[in-house]
Amino acid sequence: RDRPRYIETIAKQGYRLVASVEWLGDAGEPVAVRTTAEQVAVPAAAAPSRARPRWWWPALAAGAVVLVAGGAWWWQSRDTRTPTAAAPLVPTADDVERVVTVVPVDRLTSLKGGERRPSLSPDGALLVYERDGDARTSWLMVQTSQPVPGRELTAPVPGQRDLAPAWSPDGREIAFVRVGQDGRCALMLVAPTGGVPREIGDCLGGGPQFFAWYPDSSALIGSLPQGVGASAATLEKAIYRLPLATGRWERVTYERAKEDEDLNPVVSPDGRWVAFQRNVSLADLWIMPVEGGTPRRLTNLRTNFYGLAWSPDGRGLLFGRYGEGGTVLGRLDLATGHLREFAVPRTS
Repeated sequence: RDRPRYIETIAKQGYRLVASVEWLGDAGEPVAVRTTAEQVAVPAAAAPSRARPRWWWPALAAGAVVLVAGGAWWWQSRDTRTPTAAAPLVPTADDVERVVTVVPVDRLTSLKGGERRPSLSPDGALLVYERDGDARTSWLMVQTSQPVPGRELTAPVPGQRDLAPAWSPDGREIAFVRVGQDGRCALMLVAPTGGVPREIGDCLGGGPQFFAWYPDSSALIGSLPQGVGASAATLEKAIYRLPLATGRWERVTYERAKEDEDLNPVVSPDGRWVAFQRNVSLADLWIMPVEGGTPRRLTNLRTNFYGLAWSPDGRGLLFGRYGEGGTVLGRLDLATGHLREFAVPRTS
């Protein structure tokens, strides 16, 4: 025979209470209850005093217990690596939570000349960076992540520039860009202990570029450098992949408009997602599956970005961007869309 249903079984997830529940005013009429993301507005009317049937209370209580148990099971078994599980939230500049506390900054190097583009080893114990001699010469330095003197990882050669070092996730190699005395640009690999670097492929578009590693250390991901020359005239300003096994750049297949300029792609720690910057100025952050597809916009800041990285747990993105008075450091929570920015002090 037909009986009222109060609980619905959801396959492989838990249970859901399906009984109809409503608040009754003194006159027995339903009272609207408005729910927002932060609060529930409860009517001021007192609870009705007239007698009600009590047969539904045990079923409701049992349903609540089952619902809580099912929710707890889902919370423990959910895939926390999925950064796009929540509904899309696109924070604007007005949505930013700005933290007044200044982020502490320690000076690690103090040698004469420019020192740029640092990259930490996976365990955080070592640091590699590029050092400038003059406008046409630069080489790589490596040191502990403490303010102690470093050592040369590649030799300074007049007219040769070694740029943009990036430590591999397995810690075994450092990739970097080398622009030779003849102007040719190539991607190189060198061991953290030094030695003779080996070439793995040409720079995308023939000019110096920035790139990142796939988390399994099998490939690099990158984009065309800004202001590329005629050799890149036929290339789209999109995202490309370079497997170390082939040494050839491959265009990642995904949706983009012809006028879009996608830069600085970085792969999530679990290897499932790619975050990137779209456009140079008036830019924003986007995300898509690592195999391509349809990107999703993450911010509506329309600003200049200076670097992009994933948090170690894969739940957030860290970046620098242009702000009032200089560069600010930001963190975007991918599950909630919450954007927090910190003040970064200038050092002399």
